[in-house]
Amino acid sequence: METMHRQKPRVAFIARADNSGLGSCAVEFYRHLKPERVLIVQNGVFQIFPERYPDARVLGAGDSMTTEVQDWLMDGIDVIVSIETFYSGDLVARAKKRGVKTALITMCEMVEIAHAPKPDLNICPSKLDMDLMGDPKVFIPWPVATDRLVWRQRSIVETFVHI
Repeated sequence: METMHRQKPRVAFIARADNSGLGSCAVEFYRHLKPERVLIVQNGVFQIFPERYPDARVLGAGDSMTTEVQDWLMDGIDVIVSIETFYSGDLVARAKKRGVKTALITMCEMVEIAHAPKPDLNICPSKLDMDLMGDPKVFIPWPVATDRLVWRQRSIVETFVHI
């Protein structure tokens, strides 16, 4: 029986590098995904920490994602992954023309944006996202940094953290 070896897809990741909720989610996906290329986007509000993504390119706060930036992001890449939005109205269409797939890690509060470009795949981190998002979709829970958040048995809980 012949064994097929599947090449790991070459991934570009659009990430936030701040201490916001999206920034925290992005750095954990980055640690698990290990993308070949990272574009850091800023919202102009929070301080960024580009050292979280070695060799990343930083898009300045208020800067648009030009065709030159998009070309850099897509060159030699199989799929672009982003959280909540692609930060550009034409990136998904340009990626499709170039044969680059797009995957969006969804946030259920963004489901009603009718003008948002539709990715090739919605990655749903919650069951609520799975219920609300259109196809094609897959359920992949938020990654947990078990190397830093070590499980231990607790008999009393004093604080709950919900993200």
